[in-house]
Amino acid sequence: MLEDIALQYSELPENQIRSISYGLVILGGILGGLTYRSVAEINRAHYFALSSLIFLCVSLVTFSGMAFIVQSLVGGFFWVVVGVEILASVIGAFCLARIAADRSRSAYGHGRLAALAFIPLANFWLLLTPSKNELSAGRLPTIPLLTGGIGVLSGFVFFATGIGLSAYAQVDAMRRVEEAAAAGVFNVAML
Repeated sequence: MLEDIALQYSELPENQIRSISYGLVILGGILGGLTYRSVAEINRAHYFALSSLIFLCVSLVTFSGMAFIVQSLVGGFFWVVVGVEILASVIGAFCLARIAADRSRSAYGHGRLAALAFIPLANFWLLLTPSKNELSAGRLPTIPLLTGGIGVLSGFVFFATGIGLSAYAQVDAMRRVEEAAAAGVFNVAML
């Protein structure tokens, strides 16, 4: 039953899969926002590095899942791969909501604008707005790798690595499926 649902999900048009994925990200963000009560604050570089690290972690899960795509299709556990990827998106959004609330608190004095983290381009208001108070009692201590210029550079490296992994995973998964179909491991028409 779960295998059939996962296969039907994978057969959806790309725009529907994106819409479902974005809906799951919003669900994770709502859960993160509803369960987080803190007075912590983080600066811009720290926020950028952490949000890029979250993206990298979700991309690593996708990359790992794509490595098992043929084995999961043949073995009947494709639903696990799809489920883990969906869960990674929800958990990533949950974590993003928490750090976005901390960033919003630093930039605007409250966490209510954390939703900006989930709106393309509007996220830049959250990212680029300077902190209201650089010396706040709620400021979380950070490691040097996540502060200042090095934090921004780390964020770009994490983000670029995540994009590269995601792109490679998609291309590699298609190659693996085509090779397995050509070798007669399974019939692509079954998918």
